[in-house]
Amino acid sequence: MKKTKKAFLIIALLFLSLPTRPAKAQMIFLEMNGYYRLRSDYLYLLYPKVTGQKPPENIGYMVQRLRLEPAVVVEERVRVKSQIDLLDDMAWGNNYRAGYLEESPVAGDTVTGISGEEQDALRVKRVWAEIESPFGLFRLGRQPVNFGLQAFLDSGDGQTFSFGDSHYGETRDRLAYFSPPLFFLGKGEVMVAYDKLIENPYQADRPNRDDLGFLFWLSDPNDDLEEWTLSYVRRGAVWEAGLWAGRQLQNSSKTRVWLFDLYGRYRINPFYLAGEGRFTTGKTGVDDEKLDVNQAGGLFRAGADLLTGAGEFDFGLETGYASGDKSGKGARQTNFAPDYRVGILLYSVVMDYLTRQDGVSRPTRGGIANSVYVHPFFKYMYAPWVSVLAGALWAYPDKVDQIIAGHDSWLGLELDAGVELKLTRRSSAGLEFGYLFSGDGLAQDFKDPFALRGKFQVVF
Repeated sequence: MKKTKKAFLIIALLFLSLPTRPAKAQMIFLEMNGYYRLRSDYLYLLYPKVTGQKPPENIGYMVQRLRLEPAVVVEERVRVKSQIDLLDDMAWGNNYRAGYLEESPVAGDTVTGISGEEQDALRVKRVWAEIESPFGLFRLGRQPVNFGLQAFLDSGDGQTFSFGDSHYGETRDRLAYFSPPLFFLGKGEVMVAYDKLIENPYQADRPNRDDLGFLFWLSDPNDDLEEWTLSYVRRGAVWEAGLWAGRQLQNSSKTRVWLFDLYGRYRINPFYLAGEGRFTTGKTGVDDEKLDVNQAGGLFRAGADLLTGAGEFDFGLETGYASGDKSGKGARQTNFAPDYRVGILLYSVVMDYLTRQDGVSRPTRGGIANSVYVHPFFKYMYAPWVSVLAGALWAYPDKVDQIIAGHDSWLGLELDAGVELKLTRRSSAGLEFGYLFSGDGLAQDFKDPFALRGKFQVVF
C-alpha cells in the first residue's frame, strides 16, 4: 500500500513538473486608411469695396493635409480607431512680408493655417473604441457624428467628387449605443447617446480662472455643453427615413434647448427624392439677456441617376432654407453643417468672411445660413477616368441682419464647374472654377469675384 501511494506521488510530481503549453499569443492588427490632398487656390476680387481703402485684387495660396486613420483591431469585433491630421490646411511657405536679404520674422517652421492663426503640425482629432456585441454596437470616445443627408450633422470624412472641401467635421466626446434592427419597432434601428460638445478649456468666460487653477476648471461643469440624443432610423427596399431628437444643456448660459431632425429618401429607379428638416427651440442667455431660441432649416432634392454604357449621369435640383435673425444675436439663425457644400464662393467664402467680422458671435464657417437658395446641379462620371461637375446657385436672404444681408434683395448668383481626372486607381487631379454675380442684398459691396482651385489627392 505504501509503495502504491509512493508511486502515485511520483507520478503526480512528474505530471506537475511537465512544461506547460504557453497560452496562444493574441493577434493584434493595425489597419490604416486615409488620404493626402494638395490644393492651390486663386481668388480674384474676394474682398468687398471699402470706402477709403483699396483691397487686394487677388489672393493665391497653397495648402495640404495628410489624414491618417489608423485602427487597432484588438479582436474580431473590437477596434480602437483614430484620426490624425498632419499639416492640416497650413499655408505653404512664409507668408510674412520680408525683404530678400532680411532675416525672416518667423523662426522655425511655418505653421500658419488659412485662418491666419498658428496651429500644431500634428493634430489628433479623434480617438474612440467600437465594440460589436450581440446586443448592438457601442462607440465610446471622441468620434465623428453623422445623421440623415448630413445637412446639419456632417463628419466631414471622405474624399468625394464635389465642390469645395471638408475642413471641419462634426466631432463629439460621446458614449453611444446603436441597436441592431428591432422587430418590435418595424426593423428600425435606435441610437442612444450622451455627448459633451467640444469646447475650449481656456475660454475667457471663466472668472478668476488663473487664480483658482486648473482643478477648478476641471471640476466646474457649468460651462460644459451637454446633449442627450435619441434617434430612430428605418430602411426599406427603396426608401429610408429617420428622426433625431436631442436635448442640449449648459448651465453657464442657462441653455435649455430641444433639437429635432427629420429626413427621408425615396427612389424609383432612376429617379430619387430626398429631404431633411431641423427645428430647434428653447432658451439661452447672451450677455445676461435671456433669448428665445427658434431656429428652422431644411432642404429638398429631386433628381435622376442614370447608368449608361459610357458612364453615369446624375442631375437634379435642390432647394433649401435656413432661418435668419434680424437682431444679429443668432438665437433664430440656423447654420447648416459647414462641410455641406452647394457651391464654391457664396456660402463657403463670402458669407464666412462676413460673419467673421468684429462683434459677430456666430460665424457660419462656410455653412448655409440666413437664406433661401436654389441649386440645380449636373454630374457626369465617365468610368473610370473622367468626371465633370457643374452647378448654379441663387440665394435670397431670410432676414436683413446687417451682417450677411444688408438689404431685402438677392444675395448672389453663382456659376460653378469642375473636372477630375483619375491618374491611377487611387490618385486624381482636378480643377474647379466658380464665378459669383454679387447681389444687392449682401451687407457689404462685393465686386463680382471668382475662384480657381487646383486639386490633387491620393486616397489609401
